[in-house]
Amino acid sequence: MAPLPPPVRSYLHPGDRPGAPPQTAAELVARLLAGDLFVYPATPASLDLVAAARAALSATLGAEFAPAAGPCPAVPFAQTAALRAALYRTPDLRARGARLLASLGLPRDARVDTPRLRVVTHGGEARAELRPVYVVHRDTWYGCPQGQVNAWVPVFDAPAPQGFAFYPRFFERAVPNGSGEFEYARWTAEVGWHGAAPLEDYPAPREEAAAFLPELRFDVEAGQVLLFASHHLHQTTPNPVAGTTRLSLDVRFVAGDGAAPNVDNASRGADQRLREEFAPVASLV
Repeated sequence: MAPLPPPVRSYLHPGDRPGAPPQTAAELVARLLAGDLFVYPATPASLDLVAAARAALSATLGAEFAPAAGPCPAVPFAQTAALRAALYRTPDLRARGARLLASLGLPRDARVDTPRLRVVTHGGEARAELRPVYVVHRDTWYGCPQGQVNAWVPVFDAPAPQGFAFYPRFFERAVPNGSGEFEYARWTAEVGWHGAAPLEDYPAPREEAAAFLPELRFDVEAGQVLLFASHHLHQTTPNPVAGTTRLSLDVRFVAGDGAAPNVDNASRGADQRLREEFAPVASLV
């Protein structure tokens, strides 16, 4: 198999690992689960996902919300559910996510979730029902597998101030949190991923975001692929650009038996989530 292309941006977590970029998909996954972060160039498969999201935007809100250049205009909060529904009706959406993984050389026995749309509009943090979106977290606190990796693809250019923050000092450092209260089956049955649970029901840290500084951010262009372990402590931050929306897609996957170090995750249901939400790449491409 051809070696991976060089990343356009990276963060190498302190530790005994090569300083050179990963050469194979197996090395890439191992490095991610050890705390490294990489931004890879756009591929035809990632641009196909971007095109699907822009088509959903045009169908739901009009062509002016999917400009060929420039940021996405502010998406009205009342339209976000319709926008997600339009995207999730895209034919073979999970297969498109699987093709993205295949374009990075990941093995056919990797398992992939359906791509998820993230909508972060300027001023959204002021809405009480959206406050959980901005909570510092590890995805593993929500019953995600400890070996899960996320591929994050912005639909429009996402300069660092519009991106999200990592707190890499805490990759191996425990953070007191409420993940012990999270159980996957109960959450999906009673709340759902776009439900209206009170903020205190989310497995948030016991400290304020300022306690985790310094933060790390990346400039990521439309279609580029930011890869990180779901164990990385991170936070969606408010979009500071008035009149715009930061629109992105998450493609979550598990490849092999590796796992990031579990320093503070007490959530339950990761095995069930893997069975119910993830499918083998080989069955989709």
